[in-house]
Amino acid sequence: MNQKNLSAPEKWILFGIPVLFLAGSILHFLYDLTGKTLIAALFSPVNESIWEHIKLAVIPVILWWSLYYIFRGKQYGIEKDKWFEGALYAVSAAIIFIPMLYYFYTGAFGVKILWIDILILLAALSAGQLLGLHIYRCGKGINTHTVLLIFAGILLFFILFTFLPPRIPLFQDSVTGGYSLHASLETEKIPEAKTSGIKLFSQLRVNALTNVWVTENGGNTGIQPGFVADALQTVED
Repeated sequence: MNQKNLSAPEKWILFGIPVLFLAGSILHFLYDLTGKTLIAALFSPVNESIWEHIKLAVIPVILWWSLYYIFRGKQYGIEKDKWFEGALYAVSAAIIFIPMLYYFYTGAFGVKILWIDILILLAALSAGQLLGLHIYRCGKGINTHTVLLIFAGILLFFILFTFLPPRIPLFQDSVTGGYSLHASLETEKIPEAKTSGIKLFSQLRVNALTNVWVTENGGNTGIQPGFVADALQTVED
């Protein structure tokens, strides 16, 4: 593709590939850097699930195309419907490519490698921008209001599933096994509770075997006081 034959808007689309990749990389850490605020959760991944990482491409791409039209649309005579049709295809490609490539390489080779995950983001953004450029140049256009409604629906789904994710693998944190904002919290508490419960049961069982004695005194059953004390001490520990 000869860049000399590209218009300014078309060059902007291609220029978006490295910029969007950089923006997505920064967004990956935004949630932690801001102290895990709810505002940051709307725009950046809150865990290591595949769904949350689609945010790294979708939100920057929507803003990249939309803001350029707002500030340069009239100056360059951009055909609105064709421009937003290209934007829709760019966003759709990102949504499809990220999980498709991830599940392909992890399922086919049984590995999970950080640098491959990073390349998947770059590949998804590149494919989306190139497809969007092609659609902008050759497509017939889609009603802009329809595209904006679709974008609003996509963003709404991301917000909703950030807080209320379906319990399926696409939304599961690959590191902790949890879901949504509380993925790490869920998996930190559950094993601790299970471990404490097993420990408590084992200690009570030992106490029961070593300290309990039963006497018959006028039909009443007695328990050595030491057992109760040991049991309470175990619970407190």
